[in-house]
Amino acid sequence: MFLQDILPDLDACILLDIDVLVLRPLDDLWSYFSRMNSSQYVGMALENEPSSTALSSYKRKVKVPLYSTGLQTGVMLMNLTRLRTADFTMHMEKTLNKYQKKLIGAQCVVNAFFAEHTEKFLLFPCDWNYHRQTIKKTNQTRNDCFAAARNGVSILHGTGRRFHSNADVPTRTLYLAFDKYKLGDDIEKVLIQPVLETIQELRSKNVKSINYDLSHIEPVLRGLQQRGNYRKATYT
Repeated sequence: MFLQDILPDLDACILLDIDVLVLRPLDDLWSYFSRMNSSQYVGMALENEPSSTALSSYKRKVKVPLYSTGLQTGVMLMNLTRLRTADFTMHMEKTLNKYQKKLIGAQCVVNAFFAEHTEKFLLFPCDWNYHRQTIKKTNQTRNDCFAAARNGVSILHGTGRRFHSNADVPTRTLYLAFDKYKLGDDIEKVLIQPVLETIQELRSKNVKSINYDLSHIEPVLRGLQQRGNYRKATYT
């Protein structure tokens, strides 16, 4: 949260965690800067949607104040000019000192501050910071990120080492497919089909919880298909 000091000549930026896959042009996310009012200087998505039927693991663990279900800092819009004007670094240091015995990570500092200054941030939709915790394993598994269910995923966040864990095979498979993908490759052939084939193989072996995993990954594939078809229509 010190980019406003590290990059003193930059007006604004998008901060991304290292464990994200960007599935939609970042220009679309950048457009949310224009939706900020004069008091707002950052933009984030919620950790979980308020409609969620289960309490998020994050909200259960943290001991600091939260806005709603908590703010997810893995994807963040930062108006650096406004952050410098507001002396945001000083506010972060004060919050850190106030809650230092209750913190479990940098996200806690951000949450503690903005829980008391809700007028300072803009919420953008959950499809721009989509992670497995948006899926709740209940009697009827459902996706609580309605923006992703409707339009597909814009940024997939591999929280909890999901890209490298065999506990979430479809997400890991998608990550590995992206690792092999090269610009210009056919999205359907190189990205979507390998993931679907792996899922079908797992289903045939009755791998436990695969339907739960699919609830998480299907909006990702749907978004890729929609954007792949759009690209074909535009450039062919």
